[in-house]
Formats: sequence, C-alpha cells, structure tokens
Amino acid sequence: MAMRSLAFSVLAVPLAVAAAVAAAADTVDAPILEVPIDCGLGALCVVQNYVDQDPGPGARDHTCGPLSYDGHKGTDIRVAGRPEMAAGVAVLAAAPGVVRALRDGEADRAAVQEKRAAEKERLL
Repeated sequence: MAMRSLAFSVLAVPLAVAAAVAAAADTVDAPILEVPIDCGLGALCVVQNYVDQDPGPGARDHTCGPLSYDGHKGTDIRVAGRPEMAAGVAVLAAAPGVVRALRDGEADRAAVQEKRAAEKERLL
C-alpha cells in the first residue's frame, strides 16, 4: 500500500507542476481585449447580438437571453441611433497587433429602414 501511495505522489507532483506552468503561460500570453468602438456601451452604443451559446438549432446569448441568432460567432455592436451614426464613431483595435485587412467606404445605413422598404416593395 505504501508503494502505491509513493507511486501516486511521484506522478502527482510533476503533473501539478506542469498544470501550474501551463496556467501561468496562458495568463501571460492572453491579450486583454478592449471594447473596439469609441463610445459608451449602453449609452451611445449598444450590443445588438452576442455569440450563440446554444449548441443545437436554437439560439441564446451568454445570459440565456435572446440577443443572438443560430450559429452567430461574434459580438455585434451598433450605434444607438441616427444622430450617433451621422456624427460618426471611431472603430478601435481591441488589442495590440497588426491589421491584416481593412474594409472602408461602405455607406452608413439604417438596416430597419432598408428592411421596411423591402417589405413595402414586396407588397406592391
């Protein structure tokens, strides 16, 4: 019995050290992400959708709420309304790094108005 206990101790110590080293490495290399838009969340900007946490065909956000859609893999942030859209809001880097691609020059638009216009068009 003593031999079995000793063997367990001999294996447990290196495993515990390896786990501690791995955990420390993860915290050192993990970037601290910032909100990637220059406005107050909940005031001038709001979260439209979160990552879908439901593994099945449904959708739910991280609070088990409805702010997601099936298969969504990101967090969508939008300005609160037309005045904020017209004033412009700077998009920021979430963490240090290199920008690999950029897309700019898209027209600002209100998606709700476009959807309503498309629905009216179908009814005509």
